[in-house]
Amino acid sequence: DLREEEKRASAQFVLWTVLREILILLHPIIPFVSAEIWEALPGGAEKELALERFPVPRPFCRKPEDAGRMEYIREIIVAVRTIRAELGIAPSRWLFCLLQPAHAEQAELLEQNRQIVENLARLEKLGIGRAEAPKASASAVVQGCEVVIPLAGAVDLGVELARLDKELAGIAKERAAVRAKLENASFVERAPREVVERERARARELDENGKKLEALRLRFAEAAH
Repeated sequence: DLREEEKRASAQFVLWTVLREILILLHPIIPFVSAEIWEALPGGAEKELALERFPVPRPFCRKPEDAGRMEYIREIIVAVRTIRAELGIAPSRWLFCLLQPAHAEQAELLEQNRQIVENLARLEKLGIGRAEAPKASASAVVQGCEVVIPLAGAVDLGVELARLDKELAGIAKERAAVRAKLENASFVERAPREVVERERARARELDENGKKLEALRLRFAEAAH
């Protein structure tokens, strides 16, 4: 419709302006590359890039409130992607996500940007509003808004549980070896200090990794039942 056409034209103009001014700024540094791209821009072949004036500041374009709103949307998308990475969910898999906004303004903003969130976070379905979250789910909080990803259907639980059991067994084996070294008084007394400290740091790292994997395994086990 007409409104969508106006939005598209506005977005294209902004992109054209930004790219144009970036090329002007880059031209003294990479003249040949910037000139090549410049000529491909609409109207670029009609003007000499080297003769263009540097862009001037536009204080009136600063809109901190709008920037804050878009930062909120970005953080929501990042939260979903982070949960994907932590759970080992393939980026190609489309997910269901439930967003529980902290207040009405957040809910309205999310509804306005629903398509952006769905596309960039690769969501098959996006729920916005207060609803009971599944017990077996992964979650994060963004500016008071809870981001919930149900685990059932999101991963192959049997495969993931087997993988986690294998990783936990490996961590337990290595942790036992490191602890045996640190409990050996002869090793602690005779080994260089940096070697002992490195082993202690590794022990802490293994403990932390083990706790994270155990928590993740518990989530998957709950989802499997």
